[in-house]
Amino acid sequence: MMKRERKNNGSRRVRFADSPILSRRGDHAYPHEYLAPDEISWDLMDHPTKISRNSFWLSSRSPVWQDPATEPSRDCIYISVACLPWDVEVHASSFPFVTFYDVVNTVYRFLRKNTTERNFYALDPEKRKLATRAYQYRYRRHRSRSLYESEKEGGMKRVDFLLGHTRFGGLINKSRHSEHWELLVS
Repeated sequence: MMKRERKNNGSRRVRFADSPILSRRGDHAYPHEYLAPDEISWDLMDHPTKISRNSFWLSSRSPVWQDPATEPSRDCIYISVACLPWDVEVHASSFPFVTFYDVVNTVYRFLRKNTTERNFYALDPEKRKLATRAYQYRYRRHRSRSLYESEKEGGMKRVDFLLGHTRFGGLINKSRHSEHWELLVS
């Protein structure tokens, strides 16, 4: 994957992933380098402070958090996930553009929302079993009794509808609109 660079406020270069699929179509919307497929390691069940890259935690002091999430930058982007019935709407919070922080924080908060019984029963029976297993795994993975109980009592969340596929796989732009993105999970 090639990288494109752009100066950010004149002080340093921000790198964006360059997708050959997009280049062939003449579409030029790119995710931030860290949001490109397979650039960071993040289990979507965990808080964004658990993001790592090249086996190192991403420091809370890193300027990457304030980088534009996309090129061209936007004040709002929409992220779909193939296996979810909802889209994530990400708005710029502290800058006139959506940042890397805005994306990961909004995705995390979005996936932590509870689901309804109606949403659960809208799934086919096999997916209901998988969502239930994902929910059980999510609370059982905690060693702390209080975290275990808190997660269990909190009920099923949107992240459980990923059916166990909670590894962040990156963002890709498949449309002709730079505000529409797809979140890959594995």
